[in-house]
Amino acid sequence: MKSRGFTGVLYEDSCNPKWREELEQLHIQYFYAKHDKDINPDGTKKEPHIHVAFIFDGPTTQKNGEDIGKLLGVKNGIVQPIKSIRGVYRYFTHKDNPEKYQYDESVLVTGGGFNVENIQELTAKEIREYKRDIIGIIKDNNIMSYGELIDVLIQSEDINMFQVASTNTLFFNTYINSKKYIKNN
Repeated sequence: MKSRGFTGVLYEDSCNPKWREELEQLHIQYFYAKHDKDINPDGTKKEPHIHVAFIFDGPTTQKNGEDIGKLLGVKNGIVQPIKSIRGVYRYFTHKDNPEKYQYDESVLVTGGGFNVENIQELTAKEIREYKRDIIGIIKDNNIMSYGELIDVLIQSEDINMFQVASTNTLFFNTYINSKKYIKNN
């Protein structure tokens, strides 16, 4: 079996203390997140651990993934092939697991040239929520042109608002024009 990436769990007391340097020396892309707030099913706190994913430019063997996992000190040398890099990235914050502690994306650390922007696509639900928020901005600021909307959103710290507005031009332009029509009639 081959995969472009593998994931495993590291515990600070048993992993290679230089695991990040090892990945950097191998020129492998990676990302990780430290989990220190997870809870066991019996309500006790889980031991703090680090979820790590390492990504190759092309498919590689399970054995190669396991060898790197052992070099890093992954628990029991067990690595899992990654089927969806985006899915693993989201799992590291428990974004799709509301029953688990919700980690902020700031816990995610990247290295080896891994580019988060290549995998951070918004879900349909997130896009709907942004559209609703942008409509609120249009109403609150009495915005009367699409250009004015873009000028306001480009100043926003949330780049996703700009992205949603710029990829839904027809939707927002039609909404703004309908507001002008109602106002003028």
